[in-house]
Amino acid sequence: MTNGKYLMIAENLLSEVKEMKVDQEVFKAEVNDKLDDFKATLDSQVYLNSSQEAALNKAVKRRIRELLPDEADYKIQSKKMFQALWGNLKEVYQVAKYREIPRIHYESAMQYVEKWQPIRLAKPA
Repeated sequence: MTNGKYLMIAENLLSEVKEMKVDQEVFKAEVNDKLDDFKATLDSQVYLNSSQEAALNKAVKRRIRELLPDEADYKIQSKKMFQALWGNLKEVYQVAKYREIPRIHYESAMQYVEKWQPIRLAKPA
């Protein structure tokens, strides 16, 4: 073989390697896109873990206590306030049980509870 033929073979091999590298980059991009889609699906389907549930529950109790600092008011109104807060929370996140809130919404759920206000604080007659 002559040097020209070796050079042509080397150039062909180099071209094939470059093509394989481009194919590999395309494949890598497709895999990354599918992985991102999978993560998004998984995030929306994974619910709060037990520590997050406990923290949310504690935040709700703390919020009701903040809104009803007087012990007499607390005894009279707390049950309805808990029902209202939990009901609002489930409505906002469109779940049947607060434990079904997607884990990715944990922080926003905590913020919702911390800022929650009842429609009205009725004083007993």
